Amino acid sequence: MQIEDLSDNALKFWLCFFRGPRDTLRFGGDHAKMEITPTAREALDQLLSVGAAKPVEPNDSWPRREHYGSTGIDLREVALARHGGDPEKASAWLYKGEFVMFRKKVA
Repeated sequence: MQIEDLSDNALKFWLCFFRGPRDTLRFGGDHAKMEITPTAREALDQLLSVGAAKPVEPNDSWPRREHYGSTGIDLREVALARHGGDPEKASAWLYKGEFVMFRKKVA
């Protein structure tokens, strides 16, 4: 997969969690009340496959918790290009649709 092939959901996921070079996302684990949705998992997998996110060292001791960080790749131009370079259209797109990233765990 190439960066140009990323889904809109993957770009949205990146914009929410990995924009900055030091951004991290930590979720899940035995004690977590929320879990990643299948759609968000697919988006994260795409980001990992193109090198826009990477696994990082844990900063806690929760079993089965996942830890990811930014690689410093900047995808803002990719997101903007999808909308003809129009920042207003790109901004509206970011908040449009129903892309649920995390949901309450089912017992």
